Amino acid sequence: MSNTELLITFFNAIEYDNTKYNNWLDNYGLFENLVTDSCFLDKLKQLYFPKTKFKHIQTVHINPLEAIQQWYDESQIDIENEVYYDTLTRLNNRRTPRE
Repeated sequence: MSNTELLITFFNAIEYDNTKYNNWLDNYGLFENLVTDSCFLDKLKQLYFPKTKFKHIQTVHINPLEAIQQWYDESQIDIENEVYYDTLTRLNNRRTPRE
């Protein structure tokens, strides 16, 4: 199966949560070649299919907040020049307490 087909089958198996079917998939290691680019998906693979020996698991796990901060730093976005950068601040300032 292609990686896309494996990924669709993986999400269907998680969504429908048929224990007997998932045990069958786990015993036969259907998802051992599933390649994902996300630590979150790697954790899901290990959580739902613990018997499967995955060939593609990321061993370096990054804190999601650190990853977002790293992306923000590397993207060099100039927030002050964005049109709607202060939307939340303006909305919070306009909000008046209920009486």
